[in-house]
Amino acid sequence: MYQSPGLIYETIQITLPISPEQCIFLNRQGIKGYLPIKQIMVDDINRRTRFHAEEHFVIRKNEKRDIWFDPGIEPEDSWEKEHQKSTEEIEEGLKKTWDILEKMATIIPRNQT
Repeated sequence: MYQSPGLIYETIQITLPISPEQCIFLNRQGIKGYLPIKQIMVDDINRRTRFHAEEHFVIRKNEKRDIWFDPGIEPEDSWEKEHQKSTEEIEEGLKKTWDILEKMATIIPRNQT
């Protein structure tokens, strides 16, 4: 869904939820120390993390919030929307490659590979 970040970018932000009320925010913009943020922001960070977990997520308390199970709405400036045409072109190219490979597979007998 989301593309991998590059740690070399000055605008990189890394968020690590540590509880339903707190998260760690790492950045390269010089923001330091403990900062109060609105609960809705912490919930959104927890939601993104939980939603993208492949198998499990760990909680410290026997507590969950419904917002954590909401996939959210894809931002208008998401990588997928910004590169939609490129993605379609890549998929078309992959289909053409697959078609060529299928034709080759029918020409070359399996016992000769």
